[in-house]
Amino acid sequence: MPSRRQVIFGIGGAGLSLAGAGGAFVVTRTPSRALAAWDTTSASVADVRLDAFRHAILAPNPHNRQPWMLELVAADEAIVRCDLERRLPHTDPFDRQITIGFGCFLELARIAASTRGVRLETTPFPAGAPGERDRLDERPIARLKFLADSSIRPDPLHSAIVNRRSAKVAFDMSRTIADDALSAMRETAAAETTFDPGLVARVRDLTWDAWMLESSTTRTMRESVELMRVGKEQIERNPDGIALRGAMIEGLALIGAFSPKAMLDPASSSFKAAVDRYRPMLGHTPVNGTLNLTQACRCRQLEPDPPAPCGSVP
Repeated sequence: MPSRRQVIFGIGGAGLSLAGAGGAFVVTRTPSRALAAWDTTSASVADVRLDAFRHAILAPNPHNRQPWMLELVAADEAIVRCDLERRLPHTDPFDRQITIGFGCFLELARIAASTRGVRLETTPFPAGAPGERDRLDERPIARLKFLADSSIRPDPLHSAIVNRRSAKVAFDMSRTIADDALSAMRETAAAETTFDPGLVARVRDLTWDAWMLESSTTRTMRESVELMRVGKEQIERNPDGIALRGAMIEGLALIGAFSPKAMLDPASSSFKAAVDRYRPMLGHTPVNGTLNLTQACRCRQLEPDPPAPCGSVP
């Protein structure tokens, strides 16, 4: 154990929604401090680890909880842990989603390190992993080693890190997807796509049923509601959670026509407005991309022996 440890807790600003109407209202209501983390060009960072992590904190993660705890070790290593207070016991009771979020974090760190000619060597769960149905604990998620490697080439996805967004809009079903885009998806190790109308429709129905179940179950909906940040002041005060901003929603909140807490009542206008927003969003899916669960489980490397099939975990 080194005599001095540098620990980074939950660096803010990742994953905030950037949607909203134009005009002076939106400009003056922009949560600039919360969005500062997205500007990765403002200054150079000498330590390759910190440079990698300032990109990695922009990774998608459930409810934008930003659960990363990072410990810099020696000159070229780091330990990644989970802030256990930032888990989601109701919407993510087995920490499945939060583990996927850490996978995204580690991948973005790898991509960023590649631009510096550095290879990221990752040891998942170096002190042991939770059981298949156990939650994450204080043991490290991963131990990372940053190694200079002249054979490493910059990952072309690096420039896309700061442009990633959750669109939160309904896709245009009349537009076709470019063949080269589909080919790029199919060339990845674990991605598969399908245009089969029957299968796509079944997945759409399943997605909607899942949304409605989580939204109409009080304990899961309350967990989400308590993490909603409406408008600039709330987002700046707590730059995590579910950011809701823009002229329309902030205006409705100002006049009392919208309240996150009201969404706990399925009969409320706020809940019905959420249904009206999400139904077309989840229903306009012309093609599905799926992850090969067998390969995904192997990549997860939770245990020394092959883990149980992912499908056995709710």
